[in-house]
Amino acid sequence: MPKRQINIGDMYDRLTVIADLGIKETISSKGNSCARRTYLCRCKCGNEIEITGVRIGRNVKSCGCLRRENREKPIKEGSRYGRLTVKTRVDSVKGRGHQYLCACDCGGEKIVASGDLRGNYVRSCGCLNRESLRRVSKKAYENNYVHGTSILMISTKKPSKNNTSGIRGVCWYKPNKAWCARITFKGKNYHLGYFEKLEDAAAARSEAETRLYDSFLEWYHNEKKSDN
Repeated sequence: MPKRQINIGDMYDRLTVIADLGIKETISSKGNSCARRTYLCRCKCGNEIEITGVRIGRNVKSCGCLRRENREKPIKEGSRYGRLTVKTRVDSVKGRGHQYLCACDCGGEKIVASGDLRGNYVRSCGCLNRESLRRVSKKAYENNYVHGTSILMISTKKPSKNNTSGIRGVCWYKPNKAWCARITFKGKNYHLGYFEKLEDAAAARSEAETRLYDSFLEWYHNEKKSDN
């Protein structure tokens, strides 16, 4: 790909290059320091700004006046942005421009900044994100759950982060002052008993895992092999 040539007098939207400032140290939006060729540009509105060559005419097309104008430019009632229909202007927020009350196709409403509408950053009242999350969750469930049982959960011996006993399915039950052992299988919870000693509760849980989980996992993996 040929190197980009920027010359004095070149115009990029509202910007005109008026001087080559040479290689200068710049700070990126992420806070990283880098050396890039920088140019002095005059905007159509009369302001002058320093811009690196890689940004001129690409993500920088004015001194900032174009963004301000777009932000302050009114949006007509009835305008459509994704699932949103603009109903009325309700307020202005300093630095963000006008705010608009919008009706969503799903029946909900949302107040959105004009920049978010024009930039296509907000396209619904939130229903699009909810629908996407449900699709992802449904797919994850279908890929992981069989007969209401999580294959990943029953395949691991690692206890959950909030487990206090260090043994999966075993916890201290304060009212009885004993260790309680439980197990969940195919959407049902099974109480395995209370035990004075932790090792006895652990043994009860282990026996239940062998009886329920191991045979189920063996069946599941055999089914997968037969499908392949």
